[in-house]
Formats: sequence, C-alpha cells, structure tokens
Amino acid sequence: MVKFLGAAFLNHLHIGTQNQLMISLLANLTEHDIVDYPFPHIVKRNVLDKELFNDLINNFPKIENFPGFPNKSNIRLSFRYSNYLQSNVVSPTWEQFLKRNSDPEYLKHFLRVFERHIKLSHPHGHQFLKFLQHTKIGIQGIDSFSDTPILLQSSIDANTPNLNEPSSVRGPHLDKARSLWVGFLTEGWGRIKRWRFGALRTSP
Repeated sequence: MVKFLGAAFLNHLHIGTQNQLMISLLANLTEHDIVDYPFPHIVKRNVLDKELFNDLINNFPKIENFPGFPNKSNIRLSFRYSNYLQSNVVSPTWEQFLKRNSDPEYLKHFLRVFERHIKLSHPHGHQFLKFLQHTKIGIQGIDSFSDTPILLQSSIDANTPNLNEPSSVRGPHLDKARSLWVGFLTEGWGRIKRWRFGALRTSP
C-alpha cells in the first residue's frame, strides 16, 4: 500500500477579478533539481506566484477553526482536504488549492520528475512505476486502502501558540514507509538528516 502526500498542479484559479495561473509546487521542477544526498529530495524557493502566495497567507484559517482545536500549548493541527468538504471556513483560494493538491495529475507530474530515482530505489522499480501510473487513486479521509491502493492527501497545517517552555511538536524522525512523497510549502525550513545505519528507533 502507498500513501501519497502532495501539492497542486497547473490550473486556472479565479482570484479577485483576474484569472491567475495556480502554480504547482512541482510545475517548474525537473529531475535536475533533485538533490540525491542523503536521499532524493528538492528544496526550492519562490515556487508560487507572489499574488497567489499572499492570498493564501492573508486567508489562512483561524487556528480555532481547525478540526479538533484543543486550546493547548504547541499542538499540531491539520485541516485536510476531506475536512474542507465538511466545513465552510476555508476561503475560495484555499478551496481550489487543496482540491488541486489532491488531484491525480500531481502524482503523474511527481512520477515524471522522480522516475529515475523510483526505478533505482525500489527492488522492482519498473513494475512499481507502472503500478503507480495505472492503479486506482483516491483521497485520504474519503476513500480507503481496502479498495484504493494509493491515497492522496493535502492539508493546511498549523501549531497552536506555544504558551509554556520552548518545545517541538516532533523531533528528528523517519516518515512512514508507506509514504511515497511528502511535500511542504513553508516560510521556514527544517533540517534534512541521514539515518545512521544500525541506529535503533526510540518511538513507534
């Protein structure tokens, strides 16, 4: 089973009185942007049009409107595309952005960019790539792995304010093995580390 977490793809989005082109987080990327060490990844600045980015920032949902808001210090919250379908607190821009983030066309774009690395890293790379290109695709929180091998997920993430001693919601970690791709659109950036061979996990 594969869980795919991704972003958006090129599509027209109505913002204000003009039709702007929604820029994918992968739209302007190619295989040449991939950094191989310590694992295949891409870090890119200014991937969105400035007007679109500002629209997303200015219409970021209020923290108290996030599902499961606990009113506690430094708690990670996620507003997933499936949550949006059950609410009316997301702006039209975020609505379209989340929708495109969950579109199968983004997966196809990702596969074109990372095709060589998938073939090299997977023991049955060619067959695995063919499977990804032709299998059924669904949305996490709406569909199920029981009948849909690949689930896409896009979300708006935020932390509640830190009211106590400085802390982190999550330290160094490995993503789940079933996650094929994880992408972040952020104003900051964390550290990318290499897993030391033979190191033991300290948590599930």
